[in-house]
Amino acid sequence: MDNNLEQYSTPQYDAISEPSPTHERRLRPRQEYTPIAVIAIIFAFFVVGNIVGSLIMIALAAANGMDFQTIVANINANSPIGTRNFMRATLFLNHFFSFILPAIITAFFVYKKLWFNHLRLSTRPTPLSILMGIGWFLVSMPLVQWVYKLNQKLPLPEWMINLEQSTGHLLEGIIAQDNFYEIIINVLLIGVIPAIGEELMFRGIIQQQIGRLLKNEHLIVWASAAIFSAVHMQFQGFFARLLLGALLGYLFIWTKNLWVPIILHLLNNGVQVLTIYVMGIKPSEINTMTDTNELPLWSGFVSLVVSIVWGIWVYRVLKKDETTVSTDSV
Repeated sequence: MDNNLEQYSTPQYDAISEPSPTHERRLRPRQEYTPIAVIAIIFAFFVVGNIVGSLIMIALAAANGMDFQTIVANINANSPIGTRNFMRATLFLNHFFSFILPAIITAFFVYKKLWFNHLRLSTRPTPLSILMGIGWFLVSMPLVQWVYKLNQKLPLPEWMINLEQSTGHLLEGIIAQDNFYEIIINVLLIGVIPAIGEELMFRGIIQQQIGRLLKNEHLIVWASAAIFSAVHMQFQGFFARLLLGALLGYLFIWTKNLWVPIILHLLNNGVQVLTIYVMGIKPSEINTMTDTNELPLWSGFVSLVVSIVWGIWVYRVLKKDETTVSTDSV
């Protein structure tokens, strides 16, 4: 299947400020920057955002008489709620300056007043596309679990393992939930904020720019999914996150609507937060609830086959709807 993003690209016309009697429109360049330039721009903003966010977090800690590095090193599920809330605030700032703000600034810088359209946020997603996406995620879960387990068995450099453990330790402290208020905060922090920021950056900007470089939609989806997984710097779950990123990428490229992967991303993360609370488990245990010793090998294979079949069905249904809409609009 070829890349179908470009032929359904966002509007390339700007209405003139004062429409003439003939309602003429002037042609606006489809793209003023090369794909590599746009990707370089967003990663530059990403790096700057990380630095700015880190400086703000350190300054906030100092203003409250705390040492930021000490808090990060010692936070755990038993830390005082004030400490946990402080780390939640810093996590929000980090995500805002690293993903949300860079994506919006890049889109506005490149596309000017058409940035919202170019990010494919200007139309509502159809309920059918959301339901099909949810179903696709559900049937792929056994496969994702198996891939995660196999990923953990791969030999990795010690620094990667240490980084993974450090991230898991920090997350356990942040996501500790003793009351309803903390559940709501964590759903927003772990579910809503990353869903918006990461989809804006990886699907809204990066995947669409890779789509201008490559023609095959599979290469586009998997390349952007690989970048998405690598940026998380959690290599023991790299391939599992790669699969999830690919599902989100396919849904975006087929629906041409960024709200679809945003909603699916939100549901995936939000359900994990709620599962941690209901089951009373640690974040690091969310992927070990079903051990591969208990999960039959055939279930992973069946999940793979069903996921492929489901994906083909989603593609055909969405293509049929797209053809119907195009025909009706003629």
